[in-house]
Order: sequence, then C-alpha cells, then structure tokens
Amino acid sequence: MWNSDEGMRSNNTLHPNGTRIRMYAANDSYMYNQTLGKYLIGSTHYDRLVGAWREYGWSETCEADMAQTTRDKGCGMVEDAWCCYNDEPYRVQGNWETLEMHIWENNGCATVAFVW
Repeated sequence: MWNSDEGMRSNNTLHPNGTRIRMYAANDSYMYNQTLGKYLIGSTHYDRLVGAWREYGWSETCEADMAQTTRDKGCGMVEDAWCCYNDEPYRVQGNWETLEMHIWENNGCATVAFVW
C-alpha cells in the first residue's frame, strides 16, 4: 500500500539535483511473508534542474546507480531479479506551462537488495 510519504532525497533543496527513493509497505514499516521474511518495495528516480526546466525520471538509470551504491556498501544485490511487467519505453513528456519534463525509462524488472 502506498502512503503519502514523498520518500527520501539525496538533498533537500527546492529543486534538488539528486536521487529520490520511495519505499512502499503495507503497515508503514515493512511487509512480510514466510518465504521472503521482512521486505520493502521501492521506486527510484532522479530530480534535476536543467536550466529553467525541472527534469524527473530516468528510473532505470537511477536504479542501476543505486544498485552500485548498495553493492559498494557491502550488501547483496541481484539486478533485474524479478519481472514486474511494467516496462516503460524511453519517452519524454514535457509541460511548457510548469517547465517540467518527465523522462520515462523502465525495463520492467525489479532489482533486489539484501540488507542485513
């Protein structure tokens, strides 16, 4: 279940140039099943200010960068471990009124990190 928490950013400026991760959990803490134990599901994307435009998206690229960061911290990592059937081909969706641009890219597979 999604909640209203906007997730964590790598910085908190008005127009952050950084990464954002949103975590999803049924009880606002974690989910659980007998096979996986405690787990979370999350999404990632970049927030960038490019000139006057605010870009957000690049989910697949951000996922790979965050996987490497997690791996560098000594955690187990399996990239594209689970097919979620929600792929989004690369496309750009811009809004001239708000000067926002959403860059879509997602191969439809989830990366799994093991944190202990």
